[in-house]
Amino acid sequence: MHSEEFNIGLGNNDSSIRDTAKKDYVSFWDNCAKSLSWFKPWTETLEWNPPFARWFVDGQINASYNTLDIHQDTKSEKPAILWEGEDGTDRKITYNQMFAEVKICKPKSSRSESVEIFLLGKKKQESQVEEEGHLLQS
Repeated sequence: MHSEEFNIGLGNNDSSIRDTAKKDYVSFWDNCAKSLSWFKPWTETLEWNPPFARWFVDGQINASYNTLDIHQDTKSEKPAILWEGEDGTDRKITYNQMFAEVKICKPKSSRSESVEIFLLGKKKQESQVEEEGHLLQS
């Protein structure tokens, strides 16, 4: 696999993006976040009470939806992951293949959310995190 075959267009040569972010980073991230699909919009971009910061207050987003689901109609056969091992072996995984490999289970109870993610046939090790009164398993 040769990475030069894939134009991923990061725009690293455009310093205007960095300049805009430096001038007003809160507005910069607010505008960037608008390009994602949110299940519930945020009420405040940044709540800053030093030393604590909360971004996109009250907003609800699903990272899996934004990285896989939205691409099924337009990019399903394009590479989502390009992997090359040190020994030269390589693997290309399309958005459609990733979408098929990721399975999300329903919550076990109404009080807590339990999410099990299977990625490329390997179950991610479960860990529990207490976060704002919600028990999450990931």
